Amino acid sequence: MKIHEYQGKAVLAGFGVPVPKGKVAYTSAEAVEAGRELGFPVVVKAQIHAGGRGKGGGVKFARSAEDCETLAKAMLGMKLVTHQTGPEGRIVRRLLIEQGMDLEGSKEMYLAIVVDRASGSPVFMASAQGGMDIEEVAAKDPKAILKEVVNPAVGFSALVGLATHTFFDGVSIASAFLVSAPFGVLVFCAVFLHKLPEGFTVASIALASGRGPRGALTASLILAASTLAGVVGMNRFAGAVAYALPISTGAASSTARRSRSHAPR
Repeated sequence: MKIHEYQGKAVLAGFGVPVPKGKVAYTSAEAVEAGRELGFPVVVKAQIHAGGRGKGGGVKFARSAEDCETLAKAMLGMKLVTHQTGPEGRIVRRLLIEQGMDLEGSKEMYLAIVVDRASGSPVFMASAQGGMDIEEVAAKDPKAILKEVVNPAVGFSALVGLATHTFFDGVSIASAFLVSAPFGVLVFCAVFLHKLPEGFTVASIALASGRGPRGALTASLILAASTLAGVVGMNRFAGAVAYALPISTGAASSTARRSRSHAPR
């Protein structure tokens, strides 16, 4: 999937990431109107599916409406050639008009998420040496760029592991109630106390893996359903309580014998 800069920034803004204010323009008149709304100076940015636009002449500073109109007319319809487009270039059909930022005294850094086609996984890339020359930094000093591969199966495997764990928690609760009501209440309280942090854990994993609030809620509900499945399943096989309780709780063999003596015949 390829998206333009303004589309990517809209996604980031939707998740609360601070981004400069900007408007997309398809004509020079729209560019001037956007500049007036944002307040000059503004940055006029050509929108194509390629990097290196600044060095190719696709990013310019406009201090007035006249500058903005002149730059917009020059960029719209131009063939922008960068090191990523090849000699054939790309035709500019839209612009991002973005508020000018005072960067005096600021530190420029680089952060990106790219897809490594070799491993089929997302890769976080970060460097303290940010800017337009990040490719040169990578070529001259590879150690200046930190890389972290994200395994897309991590969130799913964590959910499966916790769901299996909570299933046996349900088995423990049902088995304990089959032994005696007081024992069942005790086990239920113990399980409930560690169910809350488990819910927060799986929700945090879901959020961290980019699945959003709905994905976090779904993951938590899966854990609850898994626990309930353990309870229902144990009630259907009540005669196995002598084995289910020690297996699900990790109790010693003596506990297994006591459970067997209390199990319904």
